[in-house]
Amino acid sequence: MIALEDLNVAGMLKNDRLARHIADGGWGTFRALLRRDICL
Repeated sequence: MIALEDLNVAGMLKNDRLARHIADGGWGTFRALLRRDICL
């Protein structure tokens, strides 16, 4: 089982400690690839 959670990214970007790690966009790409592979 794989679970994905929708998060308030805009709110998290206001946090200086999280912003740099969230803004890199890697998780969005991972999620898109995962969703594509599951739908096949």
